[in-house]
Amino acid sequence: MLEPHSIDDETVAGEWLLLLVRDDALEYRHIVMREAEVGERRGSVTELPAIDGMSWDLPPMPGPRETFDSTDAARRECQRRLNEATAEGGVLVCRSAARAEWNEHRFDHGLIGFDIHGGDVGIVERIREQQLEDQEQRAQMDLRERVVWAICERNHAELGRLLAGGFTLSGTEYHVCHAVRMGDLRMVQALLAAGAVADGGTDDEIWVPLAVAAATGRADIAASLLEHGARIDRQDDHGWNPLHEAAKADADEVAALLLAGGLDPTARTKAGETPLEIAAAWGSRRVFERLVPGVPADVVDRARALLDRVTPPAERHPQTAALLWAAYRGRADEVQRLLEQGVPVDATAPHGRTATSEAERGGHDDVLALLARAKAAKP
Repeated sequence: MLEPHSIDDETVAGEWLLLLVRDDALEYRHIVMREAEVGERRGSVTELPAIDGMSWDLPPMPGPRETFDSTDAARRECQRRLNEATAEGGVLVCRSAARAEWNEHRFDHGLIGFDIHGGDVGIVERIREQQLEDQEQRAQMDLRERVVWAICERNHAELGRLLAGGFTLSGTEYHVCHAVRMGDLRMVQALLAAGAVADGGTDDEIWVPLAVAAATGRADIAASLLEHGARIDRQDDHGWNPLHEAAKADADEVAALLLAGGLDPTARTKAGETPLEIAAAWGSRRVFERLVPGVPADVVDRARALLDRVTPPAERHPQTAALLWAAYRGRADEVQRLLEQGVPVDATAPHGRTATSEAERGGHDDVLALLARAKAAKP
């Protein structure tokens, strides 16, 4: 056994994690001393190997608090509890030298930055080994974030230096997605050349590089991703494939590329929408006309009726969404302000929605009257 350190008056303030090993189970206490309050939580982890992961389900922190008349009284009480715990045997008293990150019910800080004040020698050594492993993992994590920073700053020199320095790209499209989102073909190609994958995941992912290229209208990036093995029919977590994204963005060149690559123009999302229906709902006239061939005439007619009610994205006032939201919420003053700023009273948003339809949906007669007056006053 190691001799427990005495917890002196200078180090007692703050947050402490106390670990007690009994019968291959790990018991913990979390003691917090802030100002004139002492809080404590207790619990247990049934399997000792949980130390290796340091990811335990713990109660919310800091737990029940006891209030004392002065900070000095609270400090003495906290010091008493800590010294009492270290005397129990097999106790590790760890105090964060950095910040302890409690996130709801989970403690994922690892043991980096913790000072070990006493306890079983074998357990201490295991934790010190884990500290070294965590440091290596965090160094790699920091490096990943530096790569993301270089991408988002379009710093080609920094990205090249990091890649040349041995940074290992993961098997996911994480960094590629960032580069695609920034619209930087050169960075996309640099990442792919360094071993990043154009398509390393499965359906139901949130970010899909080819879909991001389609949503941003970058046919050149989409072509590069396809050349490097991106799956043309890959879906996101809503069942949208790249053609659905191109339809929403009215990205005609991307749509032409995807259709030429064999992507099914009738594929439906999880909500049952086809690319043609999405193009109509979002006013994407160019992609709509490209998708028309081969679609039954009655389907086209129904979709076109919706398309004709939607203002094209290029013509849509940037504050259209704000007007519709204010109308739905019944904010007559905000509706008036937006109309005075030049937002058209009959502006149409995706799916044919207007300020009038939103005010009706929200049941706001005063807003409906305001909109009616604005329409009557139009030249």
